This record gives sequence, C-alpha cells and structure tokens, in this order.
Amino acid sequence: MTIAVGGLGGGGDVGGALSLLIPLQKVTDPVVLSFLGCKERKIKYGKKLYDGILRIYPNSEKSGRFFEKYVAMLGYDVYIVCTKEDNVHNGLTNFLDDYNIDVIFSVDLGGDSLVNEPAGSFKNNILSLTILSDVSSKLEIKSFLAVGNIGLEGGGGEIEHVLVKSLKSFEKFFVGCYVPEHKEEIIGKIDFLLSYENSAMLTIYRDVLMGNYGVKEYNIMYLNKRVCIKDYHQYLFIFDAIRVGQENKLCNVVRKFGFSGLKNLKKLSRSNDNNVKLNRLCRKMAEKKLSFKHVLKVC
Repeated sequence: MTIAVGGLGGGGDVGGALSLLIPLQKVTDPVVLSFLGCKERKIKYGKKLYDGILRIYPNSEKSGRFFEKYVAMLGYDVYIVCTKEDNVHNGLTNFLDDYNIDVIFSVDLGGDSLVNEPAGSFKNNILSLTILSDVSSKLEIKSFLAVGNIGLEGGGGEIEHVLVKSLKSFEKFFVGCYVPEHKEEIIGKIDFLLSYENSAMLTIYRDVLMGNYGVKEYNIMYLNKRVCIKDYHQYLFIFDAIRVGQENKLCNVVRKFGFSGLKNLKKLSRSNDNNVKLNRLCRKMAEKKLSFKHVLKVC
C-alpha cells in the first residue's frame, strides 16, 4: 500500500502532516503530496512530472514560504500539486495512477477547509479540497481530510461562526480523532522546519503537541493576539475528504465557476456565541479517538 501525506492549503500545513508521516514511515514507505495555490512557473529547480505536478528537491525554490523543500531536506520524497494550473485534474489523475497511490491524507491546520460558507482564508483550501475530492472519487482512491488546530484559523475568532454549522453537516463523514504518537520526533522535525520558515499555525501546533495549553500571546507574521489553546487542538480530526468535498457548498462554487467564483464571495459577519458552541462540539467529537492502528485499519 502506498500512502501519500501532505498539506492541503500551503504554508505550514505540511508540517502538521508530520504527525501522520512519521508513524507511517515506521511501517510503510509514504510519500509527501502537498497542494500549493500557485502555477508551475513559480517553482524553480523542481521536476515536472505531469501537468501541475512537480517533484521537489532540497534545492528547489519558490517566492514566498516554501516548507516543502525543507521537508525534502528531511529525506522524504516530496511532490506538489500546483492548483492554479488549468489541467491539474488530469495531471493529478495521472500521477496517482502511475505512482500507485492507494490512500491520501491531506492536513489542514486551522480548519478553514471545513467551512461551508465564506470565512477565514478559505480560498486555497477549498480549491485544493475540490481537486482532491474530484480526482480521488474518479479513481476510487481513499482520501482523508485531517484537521489540526481546529477552529484556530487566525488565532481563533475567524471561522467559529460558520464552523459549528459546517461540522454538524459534515459530522456524518467524520472518521475520528487521531491522537499523535512519537510526539518528540514530530516536535523536533517541526522545529527544524520553523528554523527556516515562519508559520503561525505550525508554531501553535508545535506548542500544543508540547502540552502548552491555555492562553498564550503570539506575534508571528499576521498573528498578533492572545490565543486560547485547548488539549483537543493537538488531535487530527479526520474526515472522508471525498464526501466533504462533494457536499461542501464552496467546493460546488469552484466546480461551477472555477477559482474565480470564490473571489467575490462576501465573508459572513461573526457571532460571539459560537466559541462556546464550537468547544462543546469539538470535545464531543474528540471522544471518538483513533490510535495509529485504527488509522491503518481505515486505510
């Protein structure tokens, strides 16, 4: 069985994928497959394999943050999906077929891939989820969306007002919460990535893996605020990516109008009472815990 694991929305998401990648490499030979909201031409010193699909090496370059090259430095085989390429669906189809990929785990830190209405920095995550869902469904490949730091997009307060409703609608596609194992090794490799690039979400995820719960002040990139970290933020909330992508209203906007259809959507106004509701719902969902053995059985 060949399993692909990577980030869904770019930035530090691929660092969160180490929570699955590290235990998987102890029993199989996984590859890294990350989605990036860019065109092929933005990548230098990568190897084009198919339309929108590149192999990434330690010397590969990209303007802006590029965690995947540092994951390649850790010794993993790293591939990226350039989601802004017109023929990326065919490219990803050929890659998954030719490389005999059986299972995909795509990790999102924050949770804006789960929003069913405009909130947070949803655009790239929704585009990636749409592509993942459509291609996986076509090839009948098992694909999972794994969300860490759930609800902490923007440090909290950005997506709770729609996430509660979305989680309830997607709850039937919920597989369970994976509690990361081999935490010291995961933290060490995340620290390696953060020594090269900044990521607010990955820093928070590293801190929660270290057991640093409670309210903490962050001043990283766009994040300059106090963040309330709960124990369940370390869990990966795992969903059937195909079904979530098929049912997500924003994914259907992409299918009908393309990525440009997301650009003019107006974000919904926030509601102050949803933080408590989200906390209650996440704690209930977190009762359905998965060990690594359970994750393998799901595969």
